[in-house]
Amino acid sequence: MRIQSWFPALGLLLLPSRALAQDATPTPTPAPAASPAASPAAATTTAAPAATATPPPAPTPTPIPKYLEVTGAIEGGATATSGNTNVQTYTGALKADGKTRDGWGLALRGAGVWAESHNIQTAGSYDTSIRGDRKIYGIVGYYLKLSIDGDRFKGVNNRKGVGTGFSVAKGWRTAGTDWDHDALRGELGYQYYRVDLALTSKDQEIQAGRAFAGYAHAFSKESVFSEEVEGLYDFKVEDRFLITSVTSLSVKDDTQPDYVDPSDKTKGRFEKVDTITTFAVIFTF
Repeated sequence: MRIQSWFPALGLLLLPSRALAQDATPTPTPAPAASPAASPAAATTTAAPAATATPPPAPTPTPIPKYLEVTGAIEGGATATSGNTNVQTYTGALKADGKTRDGWGLALRGAGVWAESHNIQTAGSYDTSIRGDRKIYGIVGYYLKLSIDGDRFKGVNNRKGVGTGFSVAKGWRTAGTDWDHDALRGELGYQYYRVDLALTSKDQEIQAGRAFAGYAHAFSKESVFSEEVEGLYDFKVEDRFLITSVTSLSVKDDTQPDYVDPSDKTKGRFEKVDTITTFAVIFTF
């Protein structure tokens, strides 16, 4: 009887423990509904970087041409003779041609010669000029020129000049050749000179109309023939004409001349020898 009454009491003690254990078990909470912004597609879209437009390539800068482009040459030479003659001659020249960006053609020329024979001067002259040409239409243009020259053996210490006028120029070349080039030029204008004559105290003035004709033929870059004729009609002195003609031939010869030693008299061929020594230097730019 005691045993039976003990088991129900034990059951009563265990029931509250189970109830407490069941009550201690947490009740699962339902997950909150996913919002549209938190969906996987929306998350993927948000994480992707924003597309950027490719910038256009930078334009290539157009090179600005030089305002002045110049080519030219500087020449110097000397010639000496000995034997029956004793002459020393020295020459120099400057030639430069340029073209400006705004259409002017420029030409700078300079030349000089000095010579002596038996220590006595026999020649001495110089000529310097700068000229600008600009085309008007087709082969027609106009020119401006400044110059100074002198030749004491002609009685001119120096002659300063300024001139302007119109020009016509035409050039042509044989088809299929690099050179074989011809050029023809004519000019008509006004020329003023102020001349310092030797043995005079007063300068002479020349105000004249000017006519010019020139022809040139280039066999090659170094070999050129030219003929120029200039005529001046003095407005101040009645019936006074000044005419100048210049013929020029420039040739480059690459052949090597034979050299004869004048001291070699083993065969008795040389009784007296005249020698000519020439030296020339040309720089181009």
